[in-house]
Amino acid sequence: MEIFKLIKNNSLLLKNMSYLAFFQMANYILPILVFPYLIKVLGIDKFGLVSLAQAVALYLNVLIEYGFNLSATKFISKNRNDLLIVNKTITSILTLKLIFFGLVLFLFLLIIYLVPYLKNNAFLFLTGYSILFGMTIFPIWLFQGVEKLKHITIANLIGKIATISMIFLLINDPKDYIYILLIYAIGSVITGVLGLSFINIYGFSFGKISIKDLKFHMQSGYSIFISSLGINLYRNTNILLVGLFTSNSITGIYSVSEKLLKSIQMMTNPITQAIFPNASKRFDRTSIEDSKKYIRKLMKYLSRFLLLVYIISLLLSPLASIFFFKEFNLIFIIIFSILSPVILFGGLNYALGVIGLINLGKDKLFTKSIFAGALMNISIGLIGGYYFGVYGISLALLFAEITVFLMLKKYFKSI
Repeated sequence: MEIFKLIKNNSLLLKNMSYLAFFQMANYILPILVFPYLIKVLGIDKFGLVSLAQAVALYLNVLIEYGFNLSATKFISKNRNDLLIVNKTITSILTLKLIFFGLVLFLFLLIIYLVPYLKNNAFLFLTGYSILFGMTIFPIWLFQGVEKLKHITIANLIGKIATISMIFLLINDPKDYIYILLIYAIGSVITGVLGLSFINIYGFSFGKISIKDLKFHMQSGYSIFISSLGINLYRNTNILLVGLFTSNSITGIYSVSEKLLKSIQMMTNPITQAIFPNASKRFDRTSIEDSKKYIRKLMKYLSRFLLLVYIISLLLSPLASIFFFKEFNLIFIIIFSILSPVILFGGLNYALGVIGLINLGKDKLFTKSIFAGALMNISIGLIGGYYFGVYGISLALLFAEITVFLMLKKYFKSI
């Protein structure tokens, strides 16, 4: 029970877990509450098209995030008492992310011009991309690094409540589907601007930087960026494959299943995300063997909790079907049943890979595991999608998570 004693006896860690719980609730739980309304107003076909456009945008986001959400968090956590370094880091990360946002936008505009399907739905896909601007300027990596999460949780909650309110007020007709992602973008910008405004509350500001500072953070985030690419390939590719091999309606059903899965996963994330910076500091002061012992205990208790969450989620899936579709939707239930073990394996992969290997300086081993999972996902997804449609693509994600888990476990034992 050492892990839980650590949480109980560390008021800051417990407080951050609570804030992250509200943060993730705003990110995942609140948005899916409007799904029944959107499906009813738009129809599952238009809902599927909107979900596809949003998925494309989030797929591109990995090129903007680069890896800073982990590398900058880790760097700030270790240097939190040096105001000069923290201020320079704030300016460096925001500068790099804004540059990447512009470069990716240029690339995306070119792709839209060249691909007829995207060109025919250009407004929808571009408003989807505009969601990323708010995410680009939102400095969650700063506040996670210094373990001060109260104000960004408030900012995120305000943005999500504004988004949901606008959806209920403005989306009343199937033709309104084209404006949904614009509403999401406005909410994202509200969150981002509020997040930036809170920097001064904790005594931080923008510091002077040089090309050397930008290069440093590019290099620091590179290995995590490569891992993020791999994660993107096996966590966000599937809805694109569903869109490729099936219809908008099936894409919509899959989207609901996947987002429900991620919402459930986010219930466990506050624990692991709050532990990450804490473990980073702890591992710097302890031996590798003591650090591994810490991770093993974390895995032991986390696996029991995740298994319970998985079983409950599986049993309640018929009720979820009625909530979202107002009927017993067999396709949704089958998809969710296939995907639901990801709740267990995904959480354990974060603990082993991010809290464990990355904090122990074994980023390359984490990257190898992620790309093995990505290769498994794409290979099975393409073949399974062609022969078995959405069910084959759903199985691909499950097999990918299991592959990553087995490889991470093997590498963790070897260090």
